[in-house]
Amino acid sequence: MTTFRVVIEGSVLQGFGLDDVRRRLASLIGRSDDVAGGLLGGRPSTVKREIDEATALRYVEALKKIGVSCHAEQETLDLDLDAPQIASAFSAGAATAPTPIRPPRPSQPGVEPVDASFVNEGVKTTRYVESVIGKGEIVLYRARLSLLSFWLWFVFGGLLVLSSLGLIAGSIASKTTSLGGFVFGELAVAALLFLRPILARLTTELVITNRRIIAKFGIISRSTIELNLSKIESIRVEQGLLGRLLNYGDVMVIGTGGSQEPIKRISHPLEFRRRYAEILASTQGKEA
Repeated sequence: MTTFRVVIEGSVLQGFGLDDVRRRLASLIGRSDDVAGGLLGGRPSTVKREIDEATALRYVEALKKIGVSCHAEQETLDLDLDAPQIASAFSAGAATAPTPIRPPRPSQPGVEPVDASFVNEGVKTTRYVESVIGKGEIVLYRARLSLLSFWLWFVFGGLLVLSSLGLIAGSIASKTTSLGGFVFGELAVAALLFLRPILARLTTELVITNRRIIAKFGIISRSTIELNLSKIESIRVEQGLLGRLLNYGDVMVIGTGGSQEPIKRISHPLEFRRRYAEILASTQGKEA
């Protein structure tokens, strides 16, 4: 099977600004701005390899849309005819050619492989998002639920754990076992308090595509929000004192007609609003 790889050439396309491309590339590959800047530092870098031609072209198209100079190239298969498997097959007069063996590819000067796992020609997506995005729709930004917004849950869970440890230490010192059931109950409640925020984060999906905002909450009881960018009038961010300190808050999406869709406990809400404005301006510019 012929395979291809995607190579970033280390520069930006004409008409694009380096800072803007670096920021968009960082969002696309899910890495820091420094890593993205390194990919645009003048040296070619392989960001994806051993993929089919159609997939490679989708990667190239996604990268060029944000201004990254790149190309797809066919990977060559180098066979070592002195390899024992091949030599023994020929010496035995095998009727059929042996299965080609791909040796480890030697490192190439100036080419540094990077695991850029962007899905659907965009940033990393999840199963629900993949199931609802349409043809030609690209995920450009993904937000996450903030675990820090559940600080009260973690405080109470930690207090219960400390209380349980104190009771265990007291029981050992007094050589009594009458508090075993109570300690178990405290630890069970503490585990639930710790588990609830983690599950909430894992089951919440919030992305901005080139067409709409998609949000999904929950597993068993599912709640979803899908709003076309053209139907959104504004986005309001609400943060309390702790929210500003810990960088989380609620995002209020205001649609046409005054309808409001709240998205709570989002990490970096101001960044979400900024990315929305950039994506909206970009899509409107293309339509114009």
